[in-house]
Amino acid sequence: MPFAMGFILSCLFRTMNAVLSPALEKSISMPVSTLGFLTSVYFLAYGLCQIPLGTLLDRFGSRKVQFCLFMIAAIGLFCFSQAQGIYGLAVAHLLIGIGMAGGLMAAFKIIVQWFSPKQLIILNGIMMTFGGIGILLSATPTAYLTELLGWRHVVMLYGVITLAIALIIFFVVPETNTAIEKTSFKAQFKGILEIYRTPLFWRIAPLVASVLGSFMAIQALWIEGWMRDVNHLSQPQINNYLLLIGIAMTVSLLGSGFIARWVERYSITMVQLLGFFAVLFFIDQVIIILKLPISPVIVWFMFGFLSHKFNLCYAIFANYFPKTHTARANAALNVITFLVVFFVQYIIGVIINFWHVTIPNHYPVIAWQVAFGFTLVLQFVSFVWYILSSAKSRSFVLRDEVLA
Repeated sequence: MPFAMGFILSCLFRTMNAVLSPALEKSISMPVSTLGFLTSVYFLAYGLCQIPLGTLLDRFGSRKVQFCLFMIAAIGLFCFSQAQGIYGLAVAHLLIGIGMAGGLMAAFKIIVQWFSPKQLIILNGIMMTFGGIGILLSATPTAYLTELLGWRHVVMLYGVITLAIALIIFFVVPETNTAIEKTSFKAQFKGILEIYRTPLFWRIAPLVASVLGSFMAIQALWIEGWMRDVNHLSQPQINNYLLLIGIAMTVSLLGSGFIARWVERYSITMVQLLGFFAVLFFIDQVIIILKLPISPVIVWFMFGFLSHKFNLCYAIFANYFPKTHTARANAALNVITFLVVFFVQYIIGVIINFWHVTIPNHYPVIAWQVAFGFTLVLQFVSFVWYILSSAKSRSFVLRDEVLA
């Protein structure tokens, strides 16, 4: 449960800027592109920490690593609450990103350390469900607290909670040496290189990284601007839609393990299932971008629901790679995913800035459509690679069977 609480905070902090951004814009004047860069710093730090994090988790285990990281996150949150300018905010986001880098990976590692392989898919799905709770808390509850206390006091409160969870992890969680590889760091990094040389990894990683990366970039910051300028929603309505997306993500994550078990009965592979969800997710985004006359409740619910079906890839890696390599395999994917988040989140702000504001802090519909369309093109290109590499993989299997 302490690790589940940690993952709740990880998802809360990565998305709360969507709610805090109006208060930040009033408190610290900045253009939209700068706001995009500020928020993306969190994801950049998060992503760059993944490879050393995977190595540390496989060597020292979740308890020690997560305690240290959460102490860093608490410091970052306290700095965030006191920041007076863009540079102070950027440094604070950097520290928070580093501190939250193990939010999901440490939780996955602790599951591998304590439970059998047959339980991994279900438990991973349950653990990721707590991330949906973090998304829920980042919407209406954070907006309410911000209105009641002010954004600085809210961030400071989150810092106190983070510090408390760090202490619980250190003093309460029992130690275990299961799935710990006491080898040199050189050997650990060699294991990461082996993962990056695996064809299965490069078959899955581009699609998953582009889909999850684009979703997180939009959901963490830009979705509020879209709903305000394109859908013409008020702030309370926007907060309710953010809450709806959080509910959709929670439902999606909770059901992922059961879906994985169900498709096994019908000889459907997880790789095929990811391709199917990709097509549905593309259709949903086309409906959003073109403003087709379909209920926005359904469209935005499916936006949150379908995006998080791609977390099934973690179960694929858990069953494919050795236990001692699971954290590094997940970290290898996370590096790519969060670099995509950083890139997409910043580029969306740059694209929108090509158009002049219609009224203060509002941009024309075409600006948002082009920006969101860019993310869809990125995902589609990765999907083409996914299909081609899948076909190539099948051809190798058939050739091997003939030679045999």
